[in-house]
Amino acid sequence: MKFRFCWLIFTLIGLSLTSCSQPKSSQEIAETVNKSLVLIYYENQGGHGTGFIVPGKKGVCTVLTAGHVVKGYSLKLQTYQDKQGHTTDTIQTSPNFDLAVVTFKSAGENCPYPSVNFGDSNELKVGNKIYIYGFPVLQNEDLAPEFLEGSVSRINVVLTEGYGINYTAQVSVGISGAPVLDASGKVVAVHGQAKDKLPRGIPIQTYLANQSWENQPLAKADYTKLEQLLAAGKWKEADGETANKMLEVAGRKTLGLLRWEDVENFSCPDLRAIDRLWVKYSNGRFGFSVQKQIYQSLGGTKEYDKKVWVAYGEALGWKKGEEWLVYSQLTFSTNAPSGHLPAGPLGVRVLFWGSIFFYRAETCKA
Repeated sequence: MKFRFCWLIFTLIGLSLTSCSQPKSSQEIAETVNKSLVLIYYENQGGHGTGFIVPGKKGVCTVLTAGHVVKGYSLKLQTYQDKQGHTTDTIQTSPNFDLAVVTFKSAGENCPYPSVNFGDSNELKVGNKIYIYGFPVLQNEDLAPEFLEGSVSRINVVLTEGYGINYTAQVSVGISGAPVLDASGKVVAVHGQAKDKLPRGIPIQTYLANQSWENQPLAKADYTKLEQLLAAGKWKEADGETANKMLEVAGRKTLGLLRWEDVENFSCPDLRAIDRLWVKYSNGRFGFSVQKQIYQSLGGTKEYDKKVWVAYGEALGWKKGEEWLVYSQLTFSTNAPSGHLPAGPLGVRVLFWGSIFFYRAETCKA
């Protein structure tokens, strides 16, 4: 009898585990997931995105969304379950993927909103049914989530910004950051930006395997304007904005100069953020990391070496013949030598882009 009882227990456990992965009706999935949905909207301006509650730290509720939903915005959050508004506590974006995690304070130690269940995006096959649940932009209508059905159309090797799944579905603006669910109602991807009108997402395994960025310090400054200038190819204006932001981060904006100790202690998250933008919009031609590689290839180290510094200036096009160029003589276009930008106003550049700066860039791995 005891043996039969144990057998029954294990059978029930097995059935329970098996049932967790069984297909559910779309209504069952929607009713479960809508308790975890979060509307992400922007303070003092229009526009919004979608997020959803995931497991996180004690004392806060953790919301996973797409990185482009939060970058450059002042956010407000509203949980769909109770229509409550929440003030953001932290915003952290992945340095490599179009993902972001936003938190807001919880009244108790545990978040009162249920987190979603994660599936295995590695198990997805072309043709599998998927659902997307998010907040579309609908004119003259209250914001409410829409439950969309589709199917996997392509499985990619993980591409730029982490994209790895394409699917068919009638998505619209506002659903970015929404959970992509499999037939059992488990999250298998984060919906991102369409490319060539094809909806696509970042596999949830990419998020789970790269969560270390959530614990990284945040950049101190807002680089929205810098990104806009770089995207528009306004290289001179972007160079000036870069210098302004770095002075701001170092607390030296009033004096307009950086000391050696300012460079040596410069914020790594800000250094990386600026560098990524320059590298991205110049197609790898400009940026601190590009300058660092050139400097090191010439034998440059933390220690000042006049011979190396002169060769470096010549390689970047900052020095021609016996003369160092003044700021107005620099070339603010992609026709400039590799690493020519960012340069900064001449007075800042002498202190700021000195050999010690490359030591800092190496420390930060920019």
